[in-house]
Amino acid sequence: MRLFRPVEYPANRPARRWVFDVFVTLLAIVLTLPDLFKETPHRAPGAAALVVLVVMTAPLVVRRIWPIPVFGWILAVQIPAILWDRHLIGVAALLIALYTVARLQSRRDALACAGVLELAVLTGLLLFAGGGWWTNLIFLSGLIAAALGLGLYIGTRRAYLAELRDRADRLERERDQQAALAVAAERARIARQMHDIVAHHLTVMITLSEAAIAASAS
Repeated sequence: MRLFRPVEYPANRPARRWVFDVFVTLLAIVLTLPDLFKETPHRAPGAAALVVLVVMTAPLVVRRIWPIPVFGWILAVQIPAILWDRHLIGVAALLIALYTVARLQSRRDALACAGVLELAVLTGLLLFAGGGWWTNLIFLSGLIAAALGLGLYIGTRRAYLAELRDRADRLERERDQQAALAVAAERARIARQMHDIVAHHLTVMITLSEAAIAASAS
């Protein structure tokens, strides 16, 4: 299916891309850890919660290869995770995944993912946030809109720059082709002139030779 096709192939990725994506994944995990300490600030969260967090966030390493599957995985794991532990909220991972979808996929796909995430956030707030759910909804909706807008802007800008580079390369190739054609045309013109000159000289030589032969014969 189109949604599961890789945007780029892992074998073609430079090492710096892998390093950066690993760093972003670790950052998303670190940003999620404070929520696990809310109820027990003096006690570390359980090992099971940390495992779920890692399982949920780890696919960010390949987010630029499979943007939509990674977003779907994080959201699919987030739903049962928050039902199990309401402090296990991977907001950073979801926003990074949504940003990546908006940057690398079509606008329609980005809007669809943002809509699904917004619906999931609204449902979660209605279930767990109590009476002040609407203030959290405004804040989280702002984060979703920011991630979506930033991803669409960066994606559009990079596509525009890529088009400019492609146009410049195309113009350079056309210029080289025109120069080659001009050189070939000039060579053909010189060859025709040389042919005409040589032919004229040969004609003159032949005429003089025949005249000399005729004069000597008489």
